[in-house]
Amino acid sequence: DAAGALSPPQHALAVAVPAVWAQRSNITPTFSASLELTDNRNLSATNPEADAITTLSPGIRWSSRSGRVQGSLNYSLNADFYARDSSANSLSNNLAADLAAELVEQHVFFDANAYISQQSLSAFGLQGDRGTNANSTEYGSLTLSPSVRGRPFGAADFEARLTSNYSGSLDGNSGDVSSQDFVMSLGESLGAVGWSVVASRSYSSFDGGRATTQDKITPRISYAFDPTFQVFVSGGYERNDVVSLEPTTFKTWGGGFSWRPTPRTQLGVQTEQRYFGRSWNVNFSHRMRRWLVSYSDVNDDN
Repeated sequence: DAAGALSPPQHALAVAVPAVWAQRSNITPTFSASLELTDNRNLSATNPEADAITTLSPGIRWSSRSGRVQGSLNYSLNADFYARDSSANSLSNNLAADLAAELVEQHVFFDANAYISQQSLSAFGLQGDRGTNANSTEYGSLTLSPSVRGRPFGAADFEARLTSNYSGSLDGNSGDVSSQDFVMSLGESLGAVGWSVVASRSYSSFDGGRATTQDKITPRISYAFDPTFQVFVSGGYERNDVVSLEPTTFKTWGGGFSWRPTPRTQLGVQTEQRYFGRSWNVNFSHRMRRWLVSYSDVNDDN
């Protein structure tokens, strides 16, 4: 195998982009090549075939860790060439990209991520990501999440976020999934007593399945006995068409506590009566000099 990375000289990069952008971003073209000699290119138990497979992978990397636009991108195009059967030649994409932008300072934000990779259609079928494997598909996902936060009229803390997710097979071999989640919260702390109201709507659509919508509103009151220990109770309503074809309304109620005896140790427990029964969320973590011990137990519909 042979692999390497090509990066342009620094003086060439400074000429190609503005100086301010060059200080904040790093753009690097990449390239790798490999040769695989195999006696069973199709991973067949009954009809193995020998072949030589050359893979060429040009790509690009980008990263930004300062300023209002931060993120990273790693993309490569993989071209497989078969010496004995050119009809098996194939192209595939690999992408991992994350972006976080502060559009209006301290108020308006935009987050996004995108991924493309080779995945198996079935865990019980032939594994492997070669183009000759009928159980392999190119799978992609895209998430877009704008948000706004602030303190309108100085009355209470306000935050709203919309998260849209789209995922599925890029060649149509498996069902597509899309979802939109909108969450809006308003709250305030008045000494030891705090209050908040959270309203949300979730929509999910599955290719070949039934789309569902869930609406929920949850008022909550909390009391802090000291800076390390807080308890809260909540109640409200939710309406959805998950367990029935027609939207149904349910009452919700619950409570919990958070405890942070030291800056390195924290414990949170929350339980709530939901439309499907009792939900809970237990989280514990303790950070040591070189280790982190954590435990999580969650029962919910997400």
